[in-house]
Amino acid sequence: MGHLFGHLSGPKERQLGDCSQSPAPSSSRAKGVTAPVTLHARVAELNRKLEEIFKSSKSSPKLQELEQGLDELEDWLQAQHAGTSQILLHASTKKNYVVQHAQQLQDFAKELKEVEALESYVNTPSLRELPAYGDRLRKVDANSAVMVGSAAALHDQVGRLAEDYYAAMTSLNEQLLSWDRLLQEKIGTGV
Repeated sequence: MGHLFGHLSGPKERQLGDCSQSPAPSSSRAKGVTAPVTLHARVAELNRKLEEIFKSSKSSPKLQELEQGLDELEDWLQAQHAGTSQILLHASTKKNYVVQHAQQLQDFAKELKEVEALESYVNTPSLRELPAYGDRLRKVDANSAVMVGSAAALHDQVGRLAEDYYAAMTSLNEQLLSWDRLLQEKIGTGV
């Protein structure tokens, strides 16, 4: 077990490496007597050393962040009604789904690339200028309303002028006819 932590370097790793060595009761070391150590005693000593390491590591913010993150992950997994084994099974199910639907997924990926290629046409310069065209159209519409009003007024004036002209021509015609009758009467009477 000593070779397990041999590649690690650092104070915590060295402490873990020390834990992996066979613990011996301190009284037998002091006396120089080597008594056989039971498996239970070795596990208890290893557990004690690990507890010391983790107690001293509690002041380490990175370890606390890791523990907090793992707690949050566990809470999230429980909220999702999933455990670690279910997540692993879920990953396997995802892989199987991808394999089974590979052609559909490839077709979908092609369509997404096509949509991505067409994105440049969604907001073209002419579409960006459209609000300015709306303003110009409102101005033209207002000008056209003014022109329509002016044209209607001009039409009324021309209509009145035509009526006046007709009345004048009718009066002139009546006057000329009246003069013609008078002239015919004077010629017929010989005056």
